[in-house]
Amino acid sequence: MRRFSNNDLYTYTVKRVVWEHFPNVSVEYAFRNRDHGVDLLPFKERIREKIGELHGIGPTERTLDKLRDLGYFPEPFLEALRNFRLNSDHVTVGERDGKIDIRIRGAWFETIDFEVPVLQLVNEAVYEGTVSLAVRNEGDRRLTAKIDRLRTFAREEVAEPNSLRIVDMGTRRAYSHEWHGNVLRRLAAELPEVFAGTSNVYWGEELGLSLYGTFSHQGPMAMQALTPIQDSQRRWFGLWAEVYGGKLGIALSDTLGWSMFRRDFDSSMARLYDGARQDSGDPLAWGERFISHLESLGIDPRTKLAVFSDSLTDERAVEIWRRFAGRIGVQFGIGTYLTNDLGQKPMSNVIKLVRCNGYPVAKLSDTPEKAQCEDPAYLAYLLHLVNDIVPKAG
Repeated sequence: MRRFSNNDLYTYTVKRVVWEHFPNVSVEYAFRNRDHGVDLLPFKERIREKIGELHGIGPTERTLDKLRDLGYFPEPFLEALRNFRLNSDHVTVGERDGKIDIRIRGAWFETIDFEVPVLQLVNEAVYEGTVSLAVRNEGDRRLTAKIDRLRTFAREEVAEPNSLRIVDMGTRRAYSHEWHGNVLRRLAAELPEVFAGTSNVYWGEELGLSLYGTFSHQGPMAMQALTPIQDSQRRWFGLWAEVYGGKLGIALSDTLGWSMFRRDFDSSMARLYDGARQDSGDPLAWGERFISHLESLGIDPRTKLAVFSDSLTDERAVEIWRRFAGRIGVQFGIGTYLTNDLGQKPMSNVIKLVRCNGYPVAKLSDTPEKAQCEDPAYLAYLLHLVNDIVPKAG
């Protein structure tokens, strides 16, 4: 049975902003597989069938109660969500240039819910033929090793309680929904001193876990079509702070790259927000830049939080913690390495916004291969704007 709330919390936090401010905005999302040589076309019909199973489902009262308890969803929004149902007609699964082509089109409020579950269903369609006791046992063996390493590290090196905190952010890359639940049950039971919670609303409900999440790239990306491009990211930061009144104050830093983030995350934003999230580029270099930026604004970095979430392993998280603990608050969002580490190479699939109100939008990223845009002319202009025009204009 498909579950409406098998989704990341940021789907609903962004959905609230869309509901309040952009009810008439239309969008288009596109699927992309970053793995060269991986052919997903043989799974096209199975993927389409699974996406069809999402049609007509909506939130349960338990889901609404879980969201209500977070304290930042007003009753009118929860009522709108209560009456909402997924319409899988917004999703098309086809072929383009010899590759699978998955598109999500329609009103932003109606389509935002599909990004994360569609990605998870692609994984499910591909991996369901590999399910076996041997695979599961290997996954459990690897998970046990992670838990043992982190428990040992926390007890031997982490003097301050709760200064090493890991959040599950692996819904979209999960091997399967059931395996995701197995991982979370074990982390909650065996690693409570390190495991903080999950971004997945369903498993937060089911297991009584704390929920984490703020906004995704689609927010500042959409603003490129809704406001002057050079102001798009800063406008989103301001709008988010206005809607949530200082709650959920972690800013995503790489939509337009570090240099634009440094400009847009100015003194007022840095004081208003609790911190920022690194999702591309070198995490150690990013952490040093973020600390230096805060210091240049006269802000003590120890009062802020750096969230690292780019392709993390437990060993990489420990390395980052050792560099920055005591200098700035540190938190880790780990995805694929928790929910799809069973002995086979996981796929690197993403779904990103490509158009808003018919206009192209882009994510630049701090890692070139993670950039996404379908309009070369727009991408060239945006790069020119970010690299040349804005720096000269100050």
